[in-house]
Amino acid sequence: CEVFEINGEIAQVQVSFKTSDSQKLIEDVICILEAHDVFYDGNDFADKKSEEAERRNTALVIRVFSSGFLISLIAAVNVFNTISTNLILRKRDFAMLASIGMTENQKRRMLYYECQSCVIRAILWGGAAGIGVLMLIKRTFSLVIEEAALIPWHAIVVMAAGTFVIVALTMRYSLKRLENEALISVLR
Repeated sequence: CEVFEINGEIAQVQVSFKTSDSQKLIEDVICILEAHDVFYDGNDFADKKSEEAERRNTALVIRVFSSGFLISLIAAVNVFNTISTNLILRKRDFAMLASIGMTENQKRRMLYYECQSCVIRAILWGGAAGIGVLMLIKRTFSLVIEEAALIPWHAIVVMAAGTFVIVALTMRYSLKRLENEALISVLR
């Protein structure tokens, strides 16, 4: 490779290589350029194979996150539907409790405690199952990649908080719907 001077300006030379070990080739070219005192920028080398692998990895990450978001959204809608339907189907029970003197505040507290206990059980069972599956996956990949099997506590806390928020919002919506209905008329 030579650098040409045209009208007092230095012209750039672009050369393409096809190789099986692109990193080794780049290192060799850098050694040659430094030996001949040729100026180069670290960004002057483009490794098309690495760029294509990076694009594929980015596309994979986007697909995984979008699938995870879609699954999370489906799960949230299922929780919302299950809880709201459950409360609507229990209208007679609530009417009976109201007829014996249970106030709206007592009913609300009873339902929130009921949902909290369900959420806590779900988090304990789901968290244990998730950690078990995570350890199996880490053990499988440890045959290929040396990596410590760390439990992602931050993600678990975020998941637990999200579950509590979804259930609380669902309960609030369902209770608002029940308050608008005359429950005593359900008993007749």
